[in-house]
Amino acid sequence: MKRLIAAATLAFTLLGTGAAQASTIHTVVPGDTLSAIAVQHQVPDNVIRRTNGLTSDRINAGAFLRIPETYVVKSGDTLWQISQRNSLPLDTVRSVNNASDALRVGQVLYLPTTLRNVINLSAADLDLFARLVSAEAKGEPANGQAAVASVVLNRVKSPDFPKTVHDVIMAYSGSVPAFSPVANGQISQPAVASAKEAVRTALLGYDNSLGADYFYNPALTGAGNWIRTRSVTTTIGNHRFAR
Repeated sequence: MKRLIAAATLAFTLLGTGAAQASTIHTVVPGDTLSAIAVQHQVPDNVIRRTNGLTSDRINAGAFLRIPETYVVKSGDTLWQISQRNSLPLDTVRSVNNASDALRVGQVLYLPTTLRNVINLSAADLDLFARLVSAEAKGEPANGQAAVASVVLNRVKSPDFPKTVHDVIMAYSGSVPAFSPVANGQISQPAVASAKEAVRTALLGYDNSLGADYFYNPALTGAGNWIRTRSVTTTIGNHRFAR
């Protein structure tokens, strides 16, 4: 029996994919069914199943499901070209769509996003992470909060920064904490719900910062500040992101 769903869903556009719709993370809530989720997002349930590696229709509350982007095949497209433009393995595009390499103009393909940030965190580190994002960006739009979270993860992956989320957040630049909430004590404040969702989104690989290792508010940053010498990747809300 189908049930009405009140899903907590986050939608974030991945820039540069050429896809027709934004990728979505669907957070499963009690009462959700795979068929109802498929109807909600207008994506076939078997595509959602293949995208998420599900072997059955059983889903658990609290789980994340990736809802793939849609792409309409254009004249001259090949499956290989589409996979390369979207940074996806050719075999992945084939398997998710159960498709051959022979395409027809107007055919709809489903393109799954890549999970790039596979990092296991303790509950304490997740809480610390969310508190930092909350203190730095709780007044920013959802994609801006997610971008701040991505900066932390990008630092973890960079050879120029510490190797854990905890150590990145608590790091010092000279004698000063790298993040101002650590210095002014705001890091101790509970995280708002949107910051927790931003952390989850970033951990699933949605990097709206476009590879940034830094962010700053240009309205509050002097013209001679060293951070203004970094290459800007994007601006979201009041924050400028750079690397």
